[in-house]
Amino acid sequence: MFFHKIAETKDVCFSRSEVQLRDGKPELKIGGLIFHSAIVAEHIRVVQEGSTARILIGMALARPGKSGRFEVTVQLSDNIERVVFGSAGNEVWRDESDGRGPCALRAPCGSRCR
Repeated sequence: MFFHKIAETKDVCFSRSEVQLRDGKPELKIGGLIFHSAIVAEHIRVVQEGSTARILIGMALARPGKSGRFEVTVQLSDNIERVVFGSAGNEVWRDESDGRGPCALRAPCGSRCR
């Protein structure tokens, strides 16, 4: 049997999200767990679409050595204004700094546990 689908916010229990500096450059780290039994995280990609970065996490049937846990890092270059999750594009982060301070992090939609 073959199963492959892109994780959406409704499929995920986000465990942590933070913006931090690495070598002077901001990055967004998001971690979580796919909230379905017998499903694992596979093929994590970040795709830039203009001023938006899209996090795509492929889901697959469980097999030895794989887990539903994931952590992804998104480089927040100057032209990235928001980060969305999954094919549906639910927003998980938006740059609300307007030059007045650090970027603001939105709690991921669909988060069921913190």
